Amino acid sequence: MKVQNNLMMDWAIRGMSSLQLQQTNSIETFAHMLAERMESGAPAISSGSKSMDEMFERASRATGVPVNLLKAVAKTESDFNPNCVSHAGAMGIMQLMPCNVEEYHVKDPFDPEENIMAGAQQLADLSRRYDGDLTLTLAAYNAGSGNVAKYGGVPPFKETQNYVRKVTALVGENITIPAARNAITGGGLGDEMPIVTMDAMIEDKMQQLIYMMAQGMRYSLPSLDLTDNTNPFYF
Repeated sequence: MKVQNNLMMDWAIRGMSSLQLQQTNSIETFAHMLAERMESGAPAISSGSKSMDEMFERASRATGVPVNLLKAVAKTESDFNPNCVSHAGAMGIMQLMPCNVEEYHVKDPFDPEENIMAGAQQLADLSRRYDGDLTLTLAAYNAGSGNVAKYGGVPPFKETQNYVRKVTALVGENITIPAARNAITGGGLGDEMPIVTMDAMIEDKMQQLIYMMAQGMRYSLPSLDLTDNTNPFYF
């Protein structure tokens, strides 16, 4: 499936490790799910909740993570954009990595309700691991528990250090979700919400490919033949 192969490449470009790339069953599952939605033009959202505020409240009650901490993380991670995808492959409002999607049994990482609940579960698990230490919890959420263990605390990464400071400051504020993203109508978010399209994905990939070539980077892409001139990423 050409679209699936394109998306497989997207996972690689966005920072998947060689080990993760070998886990083709899970990656193909994600690719197939994304390809079906983009080809059908279906909205990225399907939830019975009336607002994103309700989703955060529900996740907080289920996990014990304070609502304002969930919102602070969501605002910092994606500014409440359910279609957000980072350069490293993190997805959705809480920016779940593919390994987190699997760990918390998320069917659709771009569904706000599922994404928020999984992010809350991850924060709760990290909080228990670090005995309620918010700084270490946030550092691990951003940089991974492995890096927290490696450096014996907050890793010396500027991004992670700024992330911890920003989220911690936001926790004490009254965080308001933009109305266009908060309201749920007709089983989906409001009309102003962006929807992932193939054109946008391809444009994004081409920009990344140009960067890769400029940096002389090489990736192992076992499921994609870049010598196939029918592929939009043919070199």
